[in-house]
Amino acid sequence: MKHPLTARLLVPLAIAALGTGVMCTDARRAAPGTPAPRLEQPASGAAGVSPFPRFHWERLPGTLDHRAPVAYDIEIARDAAFRDVVDRDRVNLARYIADKPLDPGDYHWRVRAVPPAGESGEWSHASAFKIAPCDETVRADLNGSGEALPALREAFARAAALCRTGRSVRIVVPKGSYTLTPGKPAERDLTERECLKLRDVSDVIVDFGGSSFAIPRWGCAFTRVSGCRDVAFLDATVDWDRELAFTQGIVTATDAASEKITVRLEPGFPEFDAPHFLKGAGFGLLLHPTIPGRMKAGAPIHFGFRAHAEVKIGDRLWELPVPGKGNVKYFDIGDRFVKFARDNGGTSLCDSRESERLTYYGITSYSTPGGGHYTSFYDNELAILHCRELIKEGRWFGGNADGVHAKGHPTGPWVEGLVVDGVGDDSIAFYTRPSKIHAAHVNGNPRVFLFHGDSFNLEPGDQVTFFNPRRGLYYAHAVVEESAVEGGHHRVVFDRDLPVPEKMGPDPLMTDQVWNRSKTCGDFMIRHCRLTNVRRYGAVFRALGGVIENNHIEATSSTGILSMNEPPWPNGPMSSEILIQNNTLENNGLDLTRGSAIALMTRKLRYEPAEGRGPYNILIRGNTIVDWQAHAIHLSGAENVIVTDNTILSEKEPFVHGTNIAFRAHNAKDITFRNNTVRDQRPGYQLRSIERTEGLWD
Repeated sequence: MKHPLTARLLVPLAIAALGTGVMCTDARRAAPGTPAPRLEQPASGAAGVSPFPRFHWERLPGTLDHRAPVAYDIEIARDAAFRDVVDRDRVNLARYIADKPLDPGDYHWRVRAVPPAGESGEWSHASAFKIAPCDETVRADLNGSGEALPALREAFARAAALCRTGRSVRIVVPKGSYTLTPGKPAERDLTERECLKLRDVSDVIVDFGGSSFAIPRWGCAFTRVSGCRDVAFLDATVDWDRELAFTQGIVTATDAASEKITVRLEPGFPEFDAPHFLKGAGFGLLLHPTIPGRMKAGAPIHFGFRAHAEVKIGDRLWELPVPGKGNVKYFDIGDRFVKFARDNGGTSLCDSRESERLTYYGITSYSTPGGGHYTSFYDNELAILHCRELIKEGRWFGGNADGVHAKGHPTGPWVEGLVVDGVGDDSIAFYTRPSKIHAAHVNGNPRVFLFHGDSFNLEPGDQVTFFNPRRGLYYAHAVVEESAVEGGHHRVVFDRDLPVPEKMGPDPLMTDQVWNRSKTCGDFMIRHCRLTNVRRYGAVFRALGGVIENNHIEATSSTGILSMNEPPWPNGPMSSEILIQNNTLENNGLDLTRGSAIALMTRKLRYEPAEGRGPYNILIRGNTIVDWQAHAIHLSGAENVIVTDNTILSEKEPFVHGTNIAFRAHNAKDITFRNNTVRDQRPGYQLRSIERTEGLWD
């Protein structure tokens, strides 16, 4: 069945190539003997210096079709006969990024379609391309140890100057153990929030050579990239080793009457009167008694401690009032406790904005300067390959916030081989933000709207959907035909007549929202990752097109794999054309939010179930779900979903919650459950619950 949004948009299939985020309206399946797809990028004979070229080819009918998706085989070889193949893979997207760097040299590549049933199609004609060495090499003046920030900044400045003359540059750092010491916060320029930065340059490779970097001060990113093209950062280990952006300790006393706890902070960790803790608010977590990074089962997702409410009562001994009436009951003497310093001007490990084809490869981190790890706003074709976000020995946690945080990408990130352990927010989060309506039916024309400038991101050709967050209802869909600034607002002409929204204005929460589905990090890839011991979600997305496959996601405090809009932030919108396949999910949903292993949801304000439906055209297949909590698979406000060939079982972990339902569908439509296996020996679970659902097939 074709979803209403797909039927209404009437966008030609040809526009859907190259991961532009345009919805595929022709869901016909490829058949055996399908002609080979046309190769598009890199063009025949193209040359570039990036060791991670982006491959794109013709998007055939059936790509990301949830009923029976087409796959593609790609081969990359050093010879035209493909005897010396250096990379071979199978993907469900019409694009590819090799997860290991390609050395300089001549290459050939080809692609063939693999129908859902039957033999593979014909190979495309081979296309030649070249990875060229950089024009220039800039070597940092370092000898393997000591303070490195001045020398590295000088090398980055020289590289940028060469780039402005049209040269490609490789920055080489001699392998060593270095310190990067930025100025104290009071000494820094207001814009100096990074150790190393690149701005408006192209064709740069930064080879850290396996070096390790210790940054003694919080609040400064390791790298910041803005407006760049084809930049790669390779092989580094990073830690903020003195001013950690979190602290840890043991609960030594609880007092139910005063609703306070006493915590003795571990030696070497910041105290609550440290400047970066006093500078902003933070929240705390209760942890598993023996496993670093893992949250205490059955505890709240976090405790929002009031800023500066801690009282020192002894040597590294602090008294804290517990927020939320009665929440002191979750604390036991001997509990491990972590509190973050957040909202204090800190930033991310690596921050990027408005850049194309940026790659992080082989970066290991043990902490962050106050925020997440990889924060990426309005980039395109980001790649994060074989990076690791780990917990250092002696610590109980890693970073403060998201492992990968991407907003507003036309083509979403490719995340492969990522290892995440013990982060304070989602491992991976993809989303966009809505545009805010100032006026509708301008001069009586039902196709013309005015928008406020904040978060505006609509361009001709973009697909949009209108959403009422008070009801949780997607009620109109259109394509942008014109966009221009007029009288201090953005004037947009759509391709069809649209209703007048119930509420308009600058407040994105209480007014109707307009979401750009062409900039939702669509056609993303998350594969071969290990995401463990995470506060909140393993992977959360709201994208038009994507694949989550062959990942291990364990002990997330809430849902392991989630597609859900979040009106209070607001993050959204919905997802469609998504494949969730061959993942292993274990012991997800430990906290009181009662998360699931896998969930597709639509929500209105205050995270309540929505009146309408969001996620659609989604395939959940071949996953193994072990020791699930609350729900194995939860569909709430979802449509056109196939759940097939999944294995759900128990091994060792007991249920944390009172009610546990393997399959739950609520306010859903056209849902298929097929060939799923459930083997669970734990008492107290229900096989399935179906509520307000129409069109259910077993």
